[in-house]
Amino acid sequence: MTEPDLAGWRRLDTRFMTVYPFGGRPQGDAARVRSAGLVEIEDVSGELLAWLRSHGHRRGSVIIARPDRFVYCAVAGGEISSATRRIQAELHA
Repeated sequence: MTEPDLAGWRRLDTRFMTVYPFGGRPQGDAARVRSAGLVEIEDVSGELLAWLRSHGHRRGSVIIARPDRFVYCAVAGGEISSATRRIQAELHA
């Protein structure tokens, strides 16, 4: 994500989350490289990751969810700048 993209998301008071499969969250030294404000969770049931895979999403995909938890869109990581511009235009942000 570019710095301007990140700044736009921060203006919207966005929260960021990384989802790992159960038991897949990095531990030790690898865990220290986290970004400030990033929430990390493990998908204990596997349902979220299965749903993402069933819709063609893999590692690096980005899910944009509204505050009511409705999924606005899901894109490949390389498409986040385009999705950022689209949602900011729709919100007049």
